[in-house]
This record gives sequence, structure tokens and C-alpha cells, in this order.
Amino acid sequence: VGGELAASVFIEGDGEFLNDGAGLGDGGGAFADLAVGKGDAGGANGLDGTAVEGADEFEHLVVEGKTALAAKAFTDAEAALSTALAMWRGPALADLASELYAQPEIARLEALRLEALEARFEAMLSAGRQKEAVGELQALVSLHPLDERLRAQLMLALYRSGRQADALETYRAFRRLASEELGLEPGPELRELEQAILRQDPSLRPVGATATSQPGN
Repeated sequence: VGGELAASVFIEGDGEFLNDGAGLGDGGGAFADLAVGKGDAGGANGLDGTAVEGADEFEHLVVEGKTALAAKAFTDAEAALSTALAMWRGPALADLASELYAQPEIARLEALRLEALEARFEAMLSAGRQKEAVGELQALVSLHPLDERLRAQLMLALYRSGRQADALETYRAFRRLASEELGLEPGPELRELEQAILRQDPSLRPVGATATSQPGN
């Protein structure tokens, strides 16, 4: 995307600070200062998508959240990532969706948003907040059914919520889908997680809190 795609792109809307997001690049770069687009209110999971106001701020918050996650500061990580995602509503740059020159940046914004969502769920699961994560993960998996990381996070959230059978069925559903759609088996990490769930491996317990339920069938 060149300089002709302004550093300040206005997306038609009401100008309110919105709910749910994904961001991008350096100050002064393309899409560095986005106005907010119209759309229904979204939750912290960002399922309604986005026009991002302050893309630089979004990216800064994602980096802050991932840094906190790496340091095992799970509450801080979730707070930063939730704030970042609260900047989204509607598809990224919806008013430019038909413009070929905007496609790389739209794809980048959506990829960054998904990364932020996955990191936020990792923070929640690590802190022992699996029950709160289940519903949001189920909704996201329905939108991205072949995303193995989201599927693994859902399996782990279900298992830690005492729903071992549901966690295993989530794996089996993915295996069927991957076989039908792609002719592939699940990747090694997902297969290893299934085996760990089957044997109720102690390593599956949250690292930041004690699980509140014992897995069971």
C-alpha cells in the first residue's frame, strides 16, 4: 500500500469510540489514523469486526499485551488485549472493501485482530478463566472452523471447565472437517492435545490459577 493511501483514512460513521479490534503499523504509515465506521455494538471478542480508530494505538496495545503474556502477567495481558479489541466493529475498512489497493492492508488488519484474540484467550486460559472463554471461543471457531489454534484453545477451555467429553468431540469434529474439506489429518499439536486430554495430563492445568473443576466425562 503506497503513500497515496493516506496516513489518515476516514471511514464513514458516527465517530464514536467502538468495541472490538485489530490494528497496525508505524505512526505516519498508511491507515495510521482511522475514523470509526458504523456497525452494531460488539463484545470483547470482536465478533462484529472493525473499523479501527487509532490503529497505532491498537498495535501498541497488542504488543503490550503479548509482552505481558510472555512475562506470565496474565491479568495485565488480558486487560491490554481487551482494550485493543474494544477498538473494533464491522469488517476492517469496509468502505474500501472493493478497492484492490486496500486488500493487503485489510488482510493485515484482520490477521492482527485474530492474533490479538488468540493471545487474549491464551491469557484467560492461563489465568484459570476457562468458563468465561468457552462461549466466545465457540463463536470464533464457528467463524474460523479450520483454525487449529482456536480449536485447541476451545478444547482446553472445555476440558478445564470439567467438560472432557465435549473437548474430545471438538477434536473429532475438527478431524472430520479437515478430512472432508482438505483431505488432511489434524496437525501434531492438536493430536498431542487430544491425547493429553484423554489421559487427563496434569500439565493441562492452568499455570496462573488452580482449576475450579475436575475434568470428567
